[in-house]
Amino acid sequence: MNSSSNLYKTALDSMKCYAYQNDYKFIMVNNTAYHKICPQRDFFFQRHCIVAHLLAESNYSWILLVDTDIGVVNENRTIEEYIRDDADIIFYDRFFNFEVMAGSYLVKKSEYGIKFLRGWANFESRLPKVFSGSDNGAIHGKGWARDAWLSNSHWSPVNDFMFHALKEKYRKEITEGEKKTLRSAPHFPWMHTLHTPLDLEKCRKKVLPNNEDSKEAQTRSPPLDDNPV
Repeated sequence: MNSSSNLYKTALDSMKCYAYQNDYKFIMVNNTAYHKICPQRDFFFQRHCIVAHLLAESNYSWILLVDTDIGVVNENRTIEEYIRDDADIIFYDRFFNFEVMAGSYLVKKSEYGIKFLRGWANFESRLPKVFSGSDNGAIHGKGWARDAWLSNSHWSPVNDFMFHALKEKYRKEITEGEKKTLRSAPHFPWMHTLHTPLDLEKCRKKVLPNNEDSKEAQTRSPPLDDNPV
């Protein structure tokens, strides 16, 4: 949303490929097109208004909002695994700082879900003039996404689904030594462990990547050392 695709190419391509393979509708929203409907000045609040509008005007039963720097690392997981029928909106904790993640959530097409998002978007006018954390501060486990640097871009085929913070400018090449360690990396740098470069034409035809040949498989096939996470 509201960003150059090249800055998030890996994440976006992985998300598009996953959507093609699983018959999900993938929508990239240009927030300027919704300015009259959602006049919030801060995009972090405006996006919640846009999602509420899409829910109200479409026949989608659920929408999963994801930041542009979130990418799929484990295409064997499904979005439905994280849906609870008794919930209208589902968030996850960011694991390392007890913060509720505002950049990705599941929301049901329901009166409460739409009303909640509109109220959240309009909270922009109620923020204090001191530091607030924007929409994260306004709303202030087990989730479908986490920051890649937490485990040096390694991921579990059982527990992980998506990685957050996959900005191209912070991407680094994987080294032989890094394949064997789960030592936490500094904030932001991440290694190329996704199924990329992705061929979106093959994704449309539902040709799945070869796990055994991918860089992702190489990061977890050698035995891990005893370094702490």
